[in-house]
Amino acid sequence: PDPIAGLHIDCLAWIRLAVDPVFQQTVLIDAPAVLGWQRWRELNEQTNLGWFRTDLSYAADQGLLDHAQVDVFAHIVLAAVNEVAMMIARAPDPAAALAGAESAVTEFLSRLLGRP
Repeated sequence: PDPIAGLHIDCLAWIRLAVDPVFQQTVLIDAPAVLGWQRWRELNEQTNLGWFRTDLSYAADQGLLDHAQVDVFAHIVLAAVNEVAMMIARAPDPAAALAGAESAVTEFLSRLLGRP
């Protein structure tokens, strides 16, 4: 019933993976190096970007944003959560970084979709 719930769940699921050392190494470090940045981005767009587009389309259906903005907002969210995941992965204490990141991502999404 809440149009940002799916987006929130998807974003938090992605950044929570960044505390796992195996995920950090294979997905965030090795994959772009082995596959190349362009191919890594294509794969990221086929998964996360698709989820974010779906979530934001639902929010647009509920009147929280213009349908014309869905694609751009999906790219903005993708860029933001990818950067947050990298920040967590590089932190001296990824678990501590995750706590602050979850709060910030929640606030970001609320503001993006006009929620107090």
